Formats: sequence, C-alpha cells, structure tokens
Amino acid sequence: MEHERATYGAPTFGTLLRRYRLAAGLSQEALAERARMSVNGIGALERGERRSPQRVTLELLAAGLGLSNEQRKVLEAAATRVRATRRDAPATVTKGPWVKTAASDLRTSLTSFIGRESEIAEVRALLAKHRLVTLTGAGGIGKTRTALEVSVTIDRTDNSCAKLVELAPIADPGSVALEVARALGLQEVPSRAPLEMLITYLKNEKLLLIFDNCEHVVAEAARVAEVLLQGCLEVRIL
Repeated sequence: MEHERATYGAPTFGTLLRRYRLAAGLSQEALAERARMSVNGIGALERGERRSPQRVTLELLAAGLGLSNEQRKVLEAAATRVRATRRDAPATVTKGPWVKTAASDLRTSLTSFIGRESEIAEVRALLAKHRLVTLTGAGGIGKTRTALEVSVTIDRTDNSCAKLVELAPIADPGSVALEVARALGLQEVPSRAPLEMLITYLKNEKLLLIFDNCEHVVAEAARVAEVLLQGCLEVRIL
C-alpha cells in the first residue's frame, strides 16, 4: 500500500523511492549496499520517517537505483516539496549555549588519564603547525581518549574551544555535516544545507573539532573537513 501523497496528488519521496527500488528489482538490503547506506536508513526514507534527505544522499540513491536524468529530477522534486512545506522554521542560524569549557563540550572522563604525555605533546605540536591532524591505530588503543586529553590542554591554554563530533552512530554519509552542526548546538534550518550553515557560523570561530570514529563515512568526513578548513581559517580538525 502506498504512503500518503503530497500536495496536489504528487507522490511523496518515500513512495517514489520504493517505486523506483521495486522497478529496479532491488531489495532494501541490495539498495543499501549499492548506495552505501544502512537498511534502516532506506526503510526510514520509504516509510516517511525521514522526509528531507540531504543532496549527497539523493545522489547516492539515484546512482544505486540507476535512475535516468528524468527520474532523478522527479525524485529531487519530491524531496524539494518536503523541504518547502517545512519553511515555516526561521531562516536564521541559532545555536545553543557556547560555553568554552571542556567539561560542558566534551565527554566527562570517569577515570584519570596517566601517561602518554609525549603523545599528547606531539599531537599538540602537530596541531600548532597543521590545521588537520589524524590519529590512526588499532581499535581500543585509546585514540579517542588521547584526543580528548589533547583538547582539554588546548582549551585551558590556547583560549580555543573544543567540540567532539561522534560519528559512530551515523549510517548515512550525507549526515556528517548535520552531525557536526548538532555537536555545535546549531538548530537545523530546512531551507539551508547543513554545510552552508556551518560555514556561516564557524567563519570567525576559533575552534578545535574532534571527528571521532569516521572510518565508515571517511570519504564524506574528508569532504566536510576540507570545506570547513577552506572556509573557516580559525578551525582545526583532529
């Protein structure tokens, strides 16, 4: 049974997505694999639980479905209709409290951190010279905790705020920029792309962003990082 239809009888985005998927002979699992998304993400879009997919998500879906140019336009138009119905939200960037203390911005550590002084000093030195630094290594060796300790020392001595962006729960690469915005306390504005909103807000902010667990969305995380570093000269990313 089809989902509810949008204004003037036009099919909803979820209805179109399901229709194109079935026409391509794909299960939700098969489309999820092709589009590099989660099965839950595909299901949420088809059910209408997620109504306004990002442009990157649209491109991934269109490629995974093998849509023609005309079909892509129809799918994009359905997504645009959803955004248009939500434009009663204020077209301004609003943010939550911006408290420049590590305790309010980062995870609270329940244990003391002993050792790794040399690694912390090395990472700090790298961040002083480079605006993008990556910590690599096997899972469980303490990369996240080390990054957080680095951020604490920077917050105390450099008059620079630090924000943790936890990407582990993200299944859709197109949600990376939105997750950064949420970490900063920014309110989502349907009429503006999250990355555009981030550039506007961070243009004059002195900030260290910690991207945690980004290997499963590494291509999009790299793209977002590049755009932010190019557009926001006081931002550093660890």
